[in-house]
Amino acid sequence: MHKVIELVSKLTAFREKWESKRPRWGRNDCVLMAHDWVKTLQPKADLPNIPKYKCEETAVRALKASGADNLADLLDSVSCLERVSVGEAWLGDIVEVSSDNPLIKTALTI
Repeated sequence: MHKVIELVSKLTAFREKWESKRPRWGRNDCVLMAHDWVKTLQPKADLPNIPKYKCEETAVRALKASGADNLADLLDSVSCLERVSVGEAWLGDIVEVSSDNPLIKTALTI
């Protein structure tokens, strides 16, 4: 029970931090949010470097340069993350959701 309370506390502080930021490609977006969340929970996690990008087009190029075809592939490349179905997702899990963006097609949320 104590770990759940600790997770809720971390998630609440994290959401407050990120909700106050205006979404901007390469500065305050879903990939950087997910990266920050993993580092919040596992500060020593070995995460891939995220190439710089400033718009949708350069975000797609950065994704491809990282060796991923999509955001799910990018998440799968992170060894400390375990893939689960949406029905098994729990508080604090990173979830890929559909996006109406024609270039990216999906987004990440926690």
